[in-house]
Amino acid sequence: MSYGQLWTPEPFYYRNPLSVVLSFSGLYAPHGPTVRATYTVPAGRALRLHGVATYIIRVTAAGTPNGSAITFTAVGVGNVLVTDLFTTLNAINDRVQRELASEAWFGAGRVLQFTTNDNATGGTTVMTGQAHGTEYDAL
Repeated sequence: MSYGQLWTPEPFYYRNPLSVVLSFSGLYAPHGPTVRATYTVPAGRALRLHGVATYIIRVTAAGTPNGSAITFTAVGVGNVLVTDLFTTLNAINDRVQRELASEAWFGAGRVLQFTTNDNATGGTTVMTGQAHGTEYDAL
C-alpha cells in the first residue's frame, strides 16, 4: 500500500478473510504482571496484524508512583515484543498513549497477548489495549 491509496486488494491466494479484534479495558489498582487478553492464531491460518493502540490514564494519584505499563507480545517460538507503553506520571488525568499502524504476519499457533503491570503503592489507572488484524487460510 502506498500513501494516498485507501485500499489494496489482497492477492488471490488469501482465502476466507476474517476480521480479528483483541481488546481489554479496565480500572486497575496496583498489580503485578497480569495477562489481560490473548488470541491464538488457529491451525491452518495466518494473521496479518494491522495495528495496536494502548492507553494509560491515571485516575487517582499513587502514594509512590513506580511505573505503569502495558505490553503487547507475540508468544511462541521466541517471544516478540510488538509494542509497549510505560509511564511514571502521577497527577490525576495524566495520560499516555501509543498507536502502532504497522503490518506484521503471524503463523498458526502464535499467541498474541496484552499484559499490564502497575508497581505503584496506591492509586488507580485506566488501562486499555486493542489490536486488530485479518486472519486468512495459511498458504
